[in-house]
Amino acid sequence: MSVQHPDFVIGIADDEPEIREMIRASVEVEFQRRFPGMTIATITFDRASAVLDYFLEDAPNAIDLLLLDVRFEQTGGGETGIDILPDLRELRPDLFVWLVSGTVDDEQVEIASRYAPMDYLQKPVSRDQLIRKVFLQLSTDVVAERKAHRDALRLARQQWSEQKAGRATPVSKEERGLLSLVYPNLAFHPLALAEALDSNASQELFCTLRRIDANQLTPGNRPRVYHGVQGVSEIRCSGASRVFVLGEPSGKFRILGVTDQHEHTSSAYVDVLRARMR
Repeated sequence: MSVQHPDFVIGIADDEPEIREMIRASVEVEFQRRFPGMTIATITFDRASAVLDYFLEDAPNAIDLLLLDVRFEQTGGGETGIDILPDLRELRPDLFVWLVSGTVDDEQVEIASRYAPMDYLQKPVSRDQLIRKVFLQLSTDVVAERKAHRDALRLARQQWSEQKAGRATPVSKEERGLLSLVYPNLAFHPLALAEALDSNASQELFCTLRRIDANQLTPGNRPRVYHGVQGVSEIRCSGASRVFVLGEPSGKFRILGVTDQHEHTSSAYVDVLRARMR
């Protein structure tokens, strides 16, 4: 399903095309039945290495849930779903993963406890079993929270788009108020907030901000140095977009800058960050 900026994204990794298609169709149809007005998209992979490449190179924070086959016998490639779990967990410690396997043994149960949050789907996967498992995670409360996030964000961006021309202040009180509801645990430099509202990388960027706000994605506890700027961390949202984060003594994270053209602005942006720290 092609959706420009979906409310949820599910990753499906399996070497059997018919299983990928069954999962994709079942989840999308059931989601629309349960949550009309909300949108979901699926991203499919036919080998374990493709999953890891996506998280490393494309959009590490876009996928909400992942169904991951243990063995990729038809497409080969050497790596199994279990092989990529350590790297996957380092990139996304909050990501809920289902391991899809023909057998569940003691070793796999131990792996699940080590790389939680995780559960198992045992092959052959029935549609009823699939729906029951997936929608334990996509509960009504989770979807309602995401809808509130989406609606507030959409309104803030709409206001920004309509009012930014010729405006004396970078961001209005109304927009700051809306974004404080969306991201209550983040502090924004006003110009960074303007950059975020004006950004073309909306889905990946705002997924990243949501995870920083929920303390699911942090720059780490020790001070970082970004190109000589002490204390600033760079977090990648996608291939071209970045968020620059400054840890504050209060424990909050201050969003110091946002760019969706990182490959062109990396060196020039250092001076921008330094100026915003003054």
